[in-house]
Amino acid sequence: MAAPCPTARRGASVPTRPVAPRARAGYIVRVLDVKDPTVQAALLRACEEAGLPAAYRGCVHPLLRDPEGEWPPCCGEGCLPCAATLADVAVRTLELLGTPRRSPVSSAGAS
Repeated sequence: MAAPCPTARRGASVPTRPVAPRARAGYIVRVLDVKDPTVQAALLRACEEAGLPAAYRGCVHPLLRDPEGEWPPCCGEGCLPCAATLADVAVRTLELLGTPRRSPVSSAGAS
């Protein structure tokens, strides 16, 4: 039930920056503009829902810029913020933007 790649649809409303596109799996992927107010509002809401302090929002930006990339898994060492929490926030942010992640998120090392 995954939605098609958001940037492959015509008329996608997700704010992207006009940067050099990267080809991945037959799609042209544009970089999500993490400074856009719509993205920031969705990110703030996702942080609140996950209990991630707003000070760590910047840690989620790299994941949002590469929504179908390989995200680091939890190492199981009790880090703060945990990579799994950052991934959960990124996934929720993308859902709130109407562009859910299609690739599975690795859970290696999670306890």
